[in-house]
Amino acid sequence: MNVKRVLSAGLAVLAMAAAVILLNRRTAGGVKVGIIEPMVHVAVSDVTRGIEEGLKAEGEVKYIVTVKNANGDSSTIPQIIAQYNDIGVRIFVPIFTATAQATKKAVGSNPIVFAAVTDPVAAGLVKNPKSPEGNVTGVSDLWPIGAQFDVIRKILPRASRIGILFDPNDPSSAVTMPTIREYANAEGFKLVEKPVHSITEVAEALPLFKDKVDLFFTANDVTITKSFPALVAYAIENKIPLFAGDYSSVQRGAIAAVGQNYYNVGHEAAKLITAVSCGEKISTLPVRYAHGGDLYINLAAAVRMGVKIPDAVREKAKQTYNTITEEDGK
Repeated sequence: MNVKRVLSAGLAVLAMAAAVILLNRRTAGGVKVGIIEPMVHVAVSDVTRGIEEGLKAEGEVKYIVTVKNANGDSSTIPQIIAQYNDIGVRIFVPIFTATAQATKKAVGSNPIVFAAVTDPVAAGLVKNPKSPEGNVTGVSDLWPIGAQFDVIRKILPRASRIGILFDPNDPSSAVTMPTIREYANAEGFKLVEKPVHSITEVAEALPLFKDKVDLFFTANDVTITKSFPALVAYAIENKIPLFAGDYSSVQRGAIAAVGQNYYNVGHEAAKLITAVSCGEKISTLPVRYAHGGDLYINLAAAVRMGVKIPDAVREKAKQTYNTITEEDGK
């Protein structure tokens, strides 16, 4: 008998046995996944739900998912990471850009699968999205800004001045504002920009727009998201149409948005989490770019802000709301 063949066969058997043992260990206790939410928000909840339901659909591996929310305070993220380390979380899943950046700093070498990061390269999370280096990959939520302005033009064909509040220190705004300026210029809009850094500054800036803009458009950053009720209240009081950069803000009081389906973003992240848990290398898991294009409109907001939405636009809406959940500025 050939000794080499015997040795090769023996090594193959040992390798298979080791793989079975590792798989049994992994599936017996379950793979622990830690989701880090930046704040309470509809889009964030949709991402989390997409992740959880996507992982439940995975039959071969058991996942134990823990969700913790930073409640708008990024300084708590290292504490959340420490808590996750204590309970043996294996894969960390931060939602939104700033959360992912803070997670990358605090996690070390454990796998990170981010969700809803607009530009992971500009955010410093990866250098090559097609072949991520290190321990980070995930799903981008780069939103269809051009389509947003197309809808605004169809609803308000005579509008020319857009007021926009944004936090220049927020990574999401840092990425999207150049593109917003580019598309606004292409559509013949003039942007009236007001940088803000807090909810207080948003309230102080709003009166500066009076008689200077034809509509508001919001960037997708945390400061504006937290300040949205005040923005809705001001838009209604002064009959300034408000359009949003994310679909979840439409239910809260924006007239319309063309945006990502954040549940789908979470579902895509679940696929990457599954691949990582099954031993695939991060470098073989390119960053995924979820595609948007769904139109959401709020008829109540349009009426309260003095706007009539053309039937041709209404007919294309995936979701139509008839109430406003936030309009009192509280």
